[in-house]
Amino acid sequence: MKIYHSFWEKGYRDIDENLYNMHKLSVLTALKNYGNIILITTEKGKEILGNLPYTNIEIFEKEIPVEYSHVWGMSKIFAYEQIVKKKEPFLHIDYDVFLFKRL
Repeated sequence: MKIYHSFWEKGYRDIDENLYNMHKLSVLTALKNYGNIILITTEKGKEILGNLPYTNIEIFEKEIPVEYSHVWGMSKIFAYEQIVKKKEPFLHIDYDVFLFKRL
């Protein structure tokens, strides 16, 4: 199963050290238990989170309209649309999900 994070900086509060470390822990626990975690993001998101050990980073196929910046979950909808085209089992998790063991 492929594990995904999505990140859209316009629908997100600023990332401080604590939030960055939460992303990191989420990535590391997914890697430990599933061997992969893929980030779907923007070019700016890649700059912000690209140093984390994602197995792959994909750029959103469609640009998310900026007028949705108040909708924090909008990146998930755009990510799901992109992921389901692959017709593979997946789990999308948020940065505050820590997979300390397999589900």
